[in-house]
Amino acid sequence: GLELELPGPPEVNVGRYGPTGDFILNLYYRARIISGEARPADDVAALRWFPIDELPPNLAWDHERAMLNRLAEQLRR
Repeated sequence: GLELELPGPPEVNVGRYGPTGDFILNLYYRARIISGEARPADDVAALRWFPIDELPPNLAWDHERAMLNRLAEQLRR
């Protein structure tokens, strides 16, 4: 439900996941909301925003936390 502006290219992260060591490719986009309203789709139970310096303890993946910590550091500069 959001229209976004992407001010730059994505950050790319390649890693391994799970007991079989499958490769994963993650693309992280920094975006600005132009219009619309955020709402969860049928594949999530809830949607919420949080301050970059107050990350929830239960993020799904370690690489998400690392990426958000890098973003927080960039914003502090």
